[in-house]
Amino acid sequence: MALDDPLVATEPSLMRRINAASALRAVRHLERLTVSQLMERTGLSRRTAEAVLDGLVRDGLITEEPPPTIGRAVGRPARTFRFRADAGSAMGIDIDRRSIQAMLTDLSGSLLGTVEVTVPASSSRAVRLDAVHEAAGRVLEQCGQSASSLWAVTVGTPGVVLPDGSITVCKVLPDWSDFSLRDALAPGFGCPVTVENDTNLSAVGERWRGSSGDLDDAVWVQTGRRIRIAILLGGRLHRGSDGAAGEVGWLSQLAWAAVRDHPLSSSGAGRYAVDPEFLRLVAVARSGDERALASFDSYGRALSLGLAAVVLTLNPRCLVIGGAAAMAGDVLTMAVRRHLMTKCLVVPDVRTSRLGSESVMTGAARTSLDTIERSLFSVRGVAVRAASGAGQ
Repeated sequence: MALDDPLVATEPSLMRRINAASALRAVRHLERLTVSQLMERTGLSRRTAEAVLDGLVRDGLITEEPPPTIGRAVGRPARTFRFRADAGSAMGIDIDRRSIQAMLTDLSGSLLGTVEVTVPASSSRAVRLDAVHEAAGRVLEQCGQSASSLWAVTVGTPGVVLPDGSITVCKVLPDWSDFSLRDALAPGFGCPVTVENDTNLSAVGERWRGSSGDLDDAVWVQTGRRIRIAILLGGRLHRGSDGAAGEVGWLSQLAWAAVRDHPLSSSGAGRYAVDPEFLRLVAVARSGDERALASFDSYGRALSLGLAAVVLTLNPRCLVIGGAAAMAGDVLTMAVRRHLMTKCLVVPDVRTSRLGSESVMTGAARTSLDTIERSLFSVRGVAVRAASGAGQ
């Protein structure tokens, strides 16, 4: 959101809302803002700038900082305002076969807490939905927050997800296809609920706080019994027309069936389970053991054909490998890179996940923050928050 393009209007009521939205954006992105700085960015008079900021203080969206008591200059101190990150919260939820994870952040993205609720892999839809609400309630309680503090919730789930929050196909969870997950969950939350594919959210999480934070074009590779990818182009998710972009693991001709049958694909019992034997294999590979290195080399070769097709199509800056196999770190990335060099015109950087089992809920929390910012820093969003008594 550019701060050098101030909004302008002539109708008094609309002008007030636009000025408030512009001021809130400026405070949020500069962390702290004086009346003079707001005047410089918007062209508002001092009287109008102070009125706008005072209104945002009353609405609970910003707060005025007390003047300094030490080293204070002669004359009236500058009035300084900061965004109230504690005015609300954002939640990210990860639905997996055996667990539900929930993360809560403040409005600036600072972590408040996380919770994990275990569920049987064979759980019915109703049981799993109840576990989602249980995880949400527990993380709110742990962080001393009420349900009314939530401004947005994003839920990551296996399956092909449509823009309306419906799941069309899901092979991972029983009874999890052909229904609207958003409609099922929304009544339990008094805020906007977004549903997104979990692999996509892992890519978002890694870009926000993980391995690809410095890049706009990246591909996330979820390893395991089935290979899934998520695509970030220009810093945005590429979902495809029906939300099925990246499901190249369905195409057996890419030889990813060989990945599924490879012993390393079974490392760990879950998405990121730690298998002591796998970690031992990584350790001996790093020590130079030829048999261990050969195992990772064959795994990298099995991955490389499908990955080469993705690289040749998208030309990403990097591949980020997630899943249990990612715990191998450079042992795995070197093997993958070595085999991509024989198949690709340009080999991207190959990295492993920094977030591990937290990648989905981290991406979900980031998506909730994006939802909040799109709403809050708009003219209508400021008006709605003011009318509802935000922060009261």
